[in-house]
Amino acid sequence: YFSPTEATECAPCPAGYIDHDSDPATPCDADGHSDATCVAGTYAATGSTECASCLPGFADLDSNPATECSQCTPGHVSNSGATSCTACALGFADLDSDAATACDACEPGSYAAEESTTCVGCVPGEADLDGDASTPCVPCAIGYASIVAATMCDACAPGTADLDAAPATPCDQCVVGRVSGDAAAAC
Repeated sequence: YFSPTEATECAPCPAGYIDHDSDPATPCDADGHSDATCVAGTYAATGSTECASCLPGFADLDSNPATECSQCTPGHVSNSGATSCTACALGFADLDSDAATACDACEPGSYAAEESTTCVGCVPGEADLDGDASTPCVPCAIGYASIVAATMCDACAPGTADLDAAPATPCDQCVVGRVSGDAAAAC
C-alpha cells in the first residue's frame, strides 16, 4: 500500500506493481525503484507485496505482470516464469496433457507431429523404417506386409505372395502347385 501526498487513506498498489519497501510514503511505481514493477513472466494482483512467477504449465503470454498467467494448451509446455508456451517437438507428445511436465519421446514404430498429445502408431501396411518418431511412417511396397506400429516391412516369404497388392493385409499362401519367390506379388 502507499499513501499519495495529502491523502486521507492508503491505496493498494495496482496490479503489476508491488510495495517494494513496505513504506506507505513511497509510491509503488516511482522514485526510480526498478524492483517496484514486476517483470514479464510474473504476476502481481492489486495490493501485492511480491511478484509471483508464473507456475510451470502457465505463461505470461502478453508479458504484462498486471494480468494473470495463462495456462498452456495441451501439446505445449512451460517452465516457471515463462513468457511463452513451447510446442512439443516432432517425435514428442504431451501424453499426460499436463503443460507443467516435459513432452515424452515417442517410441519407434510411431509418429508425432508438433504440438501432439499422442504418439500415433504406424498403421498396417506402413512402417517407421528409420526408427525416428519425428518422421512419418512410409508405405510398404507390394510384396511386403506390416502390422501396427511396425519398424520394418516384412517380405512375403517363399510360398506366399501379396495377391491383393495391399501391404496392410497378410501375405497369402500360394495354392498347391504354384510357387513364389521372396517378396512376391504373384504365385
